[in-house]
Amino acid sequence: MVISFLQSRNPPVLPCLQEKKLRERQNKRTISYPVPIDLLESKRRRGGNNNKVKDPSRQVYCLTETDAFFELDFKIIQEYYLPKEGGRNTKTVAELLYEFFYFYTYEFDSHSQVIDVKNGGGFSPKCSRDRYPFSIVDPFEATRNPGCSVYVNSEAHRIIMMQFRNALDRFRV
Repeated sequence: MVISFLQSRNPPVLPCLQEKKLRERQNKRTISYPVPIDLLESKRRRGGNNNKVKDPSRQVYCLTETDAFFELDFKIIQEYYLPKEGGRNTKTVAELLYEFFYFYTYEFDSHSQVIDVKNGGGFSPKCSRDRYPFSIVDPFEATRNPGCSVYVNSEAHRIIMMQFRNALDRFRV
């Protein structure tokens, strides 16, 4: 959430290192990771994961691929990803911290936005079937949503929002 927020500032505080700025020289970095077949099959059939195997030693996995590219060359990052002099964000850490809590408390539209650090702007449009208040695109594991354990109007969601409001109140003291 912090990275996405910092990418969305104007001017951005953090660049998106997964954005391909030099298309001809930046090749895909495909990685494969294991996904339980039951998880994929149950999502196809029912739209969820209701078919868990109880014995992990009997679990069958398949490999799924994703592009895990991110720029590593510091010279390219300095030349193409970082803003030139005068275009850098000059806000203090305290200002950015306040804006972070304010943004996720009052401005973030959890019904239409997904937190997406791979995008470059920090956020992407949300699928209409997505009901999580903090849907997060995992930059390396495309089938995973790290925010899937928090449901709208759940106790966890209320606690998170209450803590964001408490943090804002502390800035006013």
